[in-house]
Amino acid sequence: MNAREAAAILHVSMTTISTYIKEGLLVPENLDSWHIEGQYVIPEEQVYELRARLYPGGLSTKEAALEVGKGCKPYHILTAINKNQVNVNTSNVLNKTAYYVIEDTSFDQFKENFHRARQTQTKHFDSQRQLFRYQSHRHKKTGEVVRIMAIDKEEGYAVDSLGTKVSLLTLPIEYDPLTLYHIGKLNNRTGQVEFQFAKPTHIRSMTYTLIEQIAAQSGVRNYSITEEENKIVITCKPFLLRFEEGDNHYELIEHAKRGLVKGELQERKEDYFFASTDRKVTVTLGEEEYKKLSELTLNHNCTIEDLVRKNLMKDLFFKKE
Repeated sequence: MNAREAAAILHVSMTTISTYIKEGLLVPENLDSWHIEGQYVIPEEQVYELRARLYPGGLSTKEAALEVGKGCKPYHILTAINKNQVNVNTSNVLNKTAYYVIEDTSFDQFKENFHRARQTQTKHFDSQRQLFRYQSHRHKKTGEVVRIMAIDKEEGYAVDSLGTKVSLLTLPIEYDPLTLYHIGKLNNRTGQVEFQFAKPTHIRSMTYTLIEQIAAQSGVRNYSITEEENKIVITCKPFLLRFEEGDNHYELIEHAKRGLVKGELQERKEDYFFASTDRKVTVTLGEEEYKKLSELTLNHNCTIEDLVRKNLMKDLFFKKE
């Protein structure tokens, strides 16, 4: 077969076919006379042997991500591979490693876990209606307080202290917000702060009050909420809480301290700063070092920072005996 036919079978470009010939992976029958005959003549068995090496069976990381769906990306698949959560076949041609996910029970389990995790990451604000999850409102006539529990446009609702649902459609007509919606500037502080609490059973829970304070003072774009069966996790950028003089906020701060699992609280005279304990290190790379790292990131489909962090953690915690 000719080079163009080989390229079609191998799913590569003509430039790559030239590289394979140059490196000896394909040896045309007319290697010395192809320029006279006008094209290479490549043995068919060589092409199919190389295809077996390139594609050992399974789904590429891109195909696997599409199969999982629910927003799964190739880097999610690569992370699962690095954690040995899925089984793979490996291709290594010209020192370029590629992974192909085997569609077995481990992949089925990964899909199930990924879907479950995605379901717990619930949308927590609506910029169009300027509402956010767990925002409290007071009835204009009765003074009854309700709290938004779901922000979805069609099925969103708030509940009162007895658990009675109030449609978000009627909320702005009959109620006034006790905490105003605040979009906030995107926080570029280094690292993250994380809180974990038992899932609240009442709308007056301190956990919901803390989320309201973070939304009001830091902005709804600077935190995320993940819910599990009996747990609620709040992840945010380092932020500042400031209270008006005379506010009784002692119980709220103590509650935040108990739920703080990542980060530290810095108490000041007039405010409380929840700081990250993550540390940023800046390293200057030479041109050749940067080029080599960049090539590695293409193979692993990640950033240089992620690659360095992953290998550092591997050296620290998984040293070979």
